[in-house]
Amino acid sequence: MDKAQALNSFFNSFGIPAYDSQTVPENAALPYITYETQTDSLDAQLNLTNSIWYRSTSWADIESKTSEIAERLGVGGVVVKIDGGYLWLYKGFPFAQRMSDPDDSIRRMIINIRAEFLTAY
Repeated sequence: MDKAQALNSFFNSFGIPAYDSQTVPENAALPYITYETQTDSLDAQLNLTNSIWYRSTSWADIESKTSEIAERLGVGGVVVKIDGGYLWLYKGFPFAQRMSDPDDSIRRMIINIRAEFLTAY
C-alpha cells in the first residue's frame, strides 16, 4: 500500500465515505469525511486538516463520529504498514473544532491529525 492509499484506507475505515478533499464527487451525499493527502519522508511532521460533514440540525451524530476517530487514534496514535516503512497518525491540536456553514442543516467538524511517514523516501 502506498502513502496515499494508506491515508485513504484510514479515513474510509469509519463507516461513512471518505474523499480526498480535492476530489469530492459532485453527487456525494452527506455524511462523509474529507481528508488532505500530503506525503513526505522521515523526520517530517505533517498537519492534516480533515473534515467530517453531516446533514443535521443536531451535533450528536457528528460528535459521535469524532469520538470514534479520537478513540481509534488513542493516546499514542496508530501505525499503518506502507510500502517502504510505516505511517504514524496521531491527534493534532486542537483535535476537533466545530465549524459553521451557511446552510443551517449542515454540521462540519474539523479534525486535526498529525502524520509522520517513517520511510526513507
